[in-house]
Amino acid sequence: MASLSVTELKEERRAAFEELGSTLEAISVKNLMEFRGRLEVPRPVQSVAVASVCMVARVDDTVEVGTDGLPPRTWEAVQANTAKPGHFVNSLRQFPYAVDSGRMPDANIYAARQCLEDVSPEHLANEPMALRLYEWILAAWRYTEVVQMLRLQSSVSGPQAGMPQVPEQPQGFLVQGSKPQRLPRPSFRAILQTHLPHLPSLRGQTPHRWMPPTHLASRCDLLWAAA
Repeated sequence: MASLSVTELKEERRAAFEELGSTLEAISVKNLMEFRGRLEVPRPVQSVAVASVCMVARVDDTVEVGTDGLPPRTWEAVQANTAKPGHFVNSLRQFPYAVDSGRMPDANIYAARQCLEDVSPEHLANEPMALRLYEWILAAWRYTEVVQMLRLQSSVSGPQAGMPQVPEQPQGFLVQGSKPQRLPRPSFRAILQTHLPHLPSLRGQTPHRWMPPTHLASRCDLLWAAA
């Protein structure tokens, strides 16, 4: 099976960007203010809220983080980091640009994934604000994966086919001294096959806008092997 071309991946990136914007439109400052004002929340709701804060940690300098560069996994930390709901929503809006410029730490994605390991949309059936944040996180994951795939394919195809905003140091690598070292392979298949099917707004998309998670995961495997 041939891998996606740079042109096809750019189209996937455009579609992922539009999907990320659509999920963000459902998150209002008013609803977020009411959400953070709750004294107690169920465990799945807290996990989603913490995951959303983890996604913008170290990208938004106002997010309070610990020695690991990530916020505490508590509801109190969520309330502190969303004290200015408008600012937090703007941080979500800036997420794709942070990914494009290479300012999105891999640790943010991994921490958010850990938070949502035991969370599904069914757990959020009566929690509309948490569900909207959940959908935004899944869309953000998809955008990040598509951008990483595009970088890998661009490096294989040559610099002329690359994205103009791709940084010299691609995500997925750790620099130790002067020698880049590949990080352990992220579980892309797990993300795509486990989480993306739950995103309602992705169902029914035409083939040129969205491919089945298993298909995209297989192509991702090919790109990783070729890099």
